[in-house]
Amino acid sequence: MPNNVSNLITRKEAAKRSGKSISTIRAWIRDGVLNKHVKNPKKKNSPVYVDWLELQQFLVLTGKKPTTDMQSKLTCQNQNLEETDRLKTNISKLEKRLKESQDIEKELRVKIQQLETDMKLSDMSKEQELTDLRQDKAFLRGQIEKKDEQIARIEQKIQSVNKFLTSKWWLRTFVAPQLLAPQKED
Repeated sequence: MPNNVSNLITRKEAAKRSGKSISTIRAWIRDGVLNKHVKNPKKKNSPVYVDWLELQQFLVLTGKKPTTDMQSKLTCQNQNLEETDRLKTNISKLEKRLKESQDIEKELRVKIQQLETDMKLSDMSKEQELTDLRQDKAFLRGQIEKKDEQIARIEQKIQSVNKFLTSKWWLRTFVAPQLLAPQKED
């Protein structure tokens, strides 16, 4: 018995499916056109089987007219083979697309990580810039305070000079050295 027993049919079924007589099927087996498959070769009365695919191939190759049932089954098998080939082609295309998509996904993940790293670095540099700006602001405030103090001293001197210039002549002469002398800060 062959490995694929699902294709084995009795001689009667073979005759029915092929549209031939049982005696024709027996003659083809006896002539060696079809292989004979016996369930138990040790028993004389063991049923005889024929491989359905082998019978179909023989009928097609010899040009024997198969019945419409057989033609439809052959057509169906051919369509199934074509459909299988088409599906295999589609599967390989889909597998290729899947691989491409996975590659694109990997690239995008790397880019996202780079962007996240860049954003962190950018945030860190912005924080550093902000800290630097705050330090500069504090420094400038100190400078402004010093300049304000200098301006206040200059304004005092201006007031002293104005006072001197607007004072009477005799005051200028006797008191002038005291007015123009630098004043001590408290």
